[in-house]
Amino acid sequence: MMNKGVNKNSLYKNNIENLKQQIAELEKSNKRLQEEIEDVRKIELSLKIKDRAISSSISAIALVDSESNLTFVNKAFLNMWGYNNEKEIQGKSAVEFFQREKEYKRVIKALSKRENCIDEMIARRKDGSVFYIQCSANRVLDEHGKQVCIMISFVDINELKTVSHELDVHRTELEMQNLELRENQKKLEKLYASYTDLYDFAPVGYCTLDDRGIIREINITGAKMLGMEKIQITGIPFNIFMSNSEKFFSHMSQCKKCKCKKCKCKKCKCKKCNRRLRTEVKLIKKDRKEIFVELLSIPVYDEEKQEVMYRTSIIDISERKNVEKLLRESEERYRSLVEFSPAGIFINVDKKVVFSNSTFAKLMGAKAPEDLLGKESIFFSHSDYHNVIMERMEQLIKGQINQSPPLDQKFISLDGRIIDVETTENSFMFQGKPAIQVTVLDITVRKQIETSLKKIQEEFHAISNITETLNLEKKALQTAHLASLGELAAGVAHEINNPVNSIINYAQIILNKSKKEDKENYIAGEIIAEGDRIAHIVKNLLSFARHDSNEKYPVSVNEVMENTISLININLKKNNIKMKITMPEDLSRIIANPVEIRQVFLNILSNAQYALNRKYPGDAPEKIIEISGEEIVLENNPYVRMSFCDYGCGIPENIQDKIKNPFFSTKPPEIGTGLGLSITYGIIENHKGRLTINSKEGSFTRIIIDLPAYVEKNL
Repeated sequence: MMNKGVNKNSLYKNNIENLKQQIAELEKSNKRLQEEIEDVRKIELSLKIKDRAISSSISAIALVDSESNLTFVNKAFLNMWGYNNEKEIQGKSAVEFFQREKEYKRVIKALSKRENCIDEMIARRKDGSVFYIQCSANRVLDEHGKQVCIMISFVDINELKTVSHELDVHRTELEMQNLELRENQKKLEKLYASYTDLYDFAPVGYCTLDDRGIIREINITGAKMLGMEKIQITGIPFNIFMSNSEKFFSHMSQCKKCKCKKCKCKKCKCKKCNRRLRTEVKLIKKDRKEIFVELLSIPVYDEEKQEVMYRTSIIDISERKNVEKLLRESEERYRSLVEFSPAGIFINVDKKVVFSNSTFAKLMGAKAPEDLLGKESIFFSHSDYHNVIMERMEQLIKGQINQSPPLDQKFISLDGRIIDVETTENSFMFQGKPAIQVTVLDITVRKQIETSLKKIQEEFHAISNITETLNLEKKALQTAHLASLGELAAGVAHEINNPVNSIINYAQIILNKSKKEDKENYIAGEIIAEGDRIAHIVKNLLSFARHDSNEKYPVSVNEVMENTISLININLKKNNIKMKITMPEDLSRIIANPVEIRQVFLNILSNAQYALNRKYPGDAPEKIIEISGEEIVLENNPYVRMSFCDYGCGIPENIQDKIKNPFFSTKPPEIGTGLGLSITYGIIENHKGRLTINSKEGSFTRIIIDLPAYVEKNL
């Protein structure tokens, strides 16, 4: 029983303790609730105060939702925009209250990047009038940082803008006036600097003298001429620097004299009467050095027009004096050289002789040079040359040429003799006038020698023509006796090869046994060289004679070209000749004998090399051989076209039809035999191809070879 009582008492105590804890917690919760209620009351009171403050604010305030609709405006906003109550505008878009929609959007865009924005805008009232405002906008966020609305406050700055504009206009006007003043100041400074530069640093000296010759003012250039500083010279008589004072005072007196006959006053103020007088004097500088100067003076009067002053320019003419001296000496030397020159010389002014040396006078049969003066220069020339002489003289006078090329012509002397002369004309100035100096050489002896040489050449050409005719007749006779050129070539080869080899062997024996300095050694070497040349000719003859002896099969043109270039490349490099090859890698093959085609390419390249070396003996960028390959169609059949072009000496038009003939060559006998192109023509014809030559003498040669392409037959 006791246990039961004890348990009930313990349970009762636990319940009481739990109840006490719950009461304590309820009291705490009640206290917190009372505090929260008090906070809410405070917040409500604060909000009411803020609402009254916003509503009664002198600044216009508006709340805008996320869709730019107005949710609240204060009284100041209504007054500023000219509305009576908030209901007129509540729910309207904020954009409607501004002149430019883009300005409002600019504010919204700025708010998206930062929390607030201040900007100037143009607003539009209810009556349609506009005014300037300054808006300050900021985002209103909740406790979670989410935007609730946008609050914008507005300040009317229309009057401020008007005043600011007036101030800007006034400031602009002041700035323009200030700028104009500065520019005028700069102009004045520039003018003063120009005056200082023109006066003090002028290339000539300037000074102002009174009627006694006292220096009142002088520029820096004038002071340097006298060897003193500008400040040291003022107040010093100018004549102390003169070697002849009387000449200086005479200069001043003459300058002052009046030229007007009507005016007899010595102090005439008429500008027409003032005289500018020049004189040359010798100045003695402070260091006792002498200089020649030219004085140019003019009298002027002061403001009262009483005291006469002299403004004088001082021009240093020392260099001119030295030049004049040198010129006189040069003229004397020139006269001496001209007078004693072995060539006849005369000077032509206005088509008349104004000077002649003794040599020309003697050549023309005159007793003295004076006898030729005044005569027309055309008078000396033979009538056959008058047109040419007049044309040359006109070109010289007009300045088209300064010197005419030498001209062989005939002069007629005073006694009627006809003289062969060579004349050269030069244009120059003689005593201030355009003149022509004619140099005359007596070439009578030279003409006699040339006539004799011409006769000898004519005789030589006649003999050469006879020799050439005989050789042609001989060749024609040989050709007529043989049935074909192939038989001739084969016969020559067989008949010449063995004797030539024997000659070369015998000459080699002599060469081996003789000493290098012996005459026999030299002769043996020449025999071997000529023997090799004969053997080469025989080889070409045999090549020319062979037509169908070699087999033909599909051949790569690229491979044949590569083999050909490998054979001649060293020689081309030695002669500084470059190759420019443009050939497709997939160029079609041809049915041909590769040895013969290689011989064709070698002959063409050798001829191109010779033409380039003849036109450009040394190194030149133009020494290029261009090679190209392409596929073409001729008469509905495929062909491979090879083009070889060089920019050498070219082939004369009158012999282009002859170059394919055997033994015809444009090269010297020691270089060519005349069989190369003839063999080339034969090979191309044997391959059923075509060879075309296009050439211009002195410019280029282009050889085009068209060969039938190999066509594979489909099985």
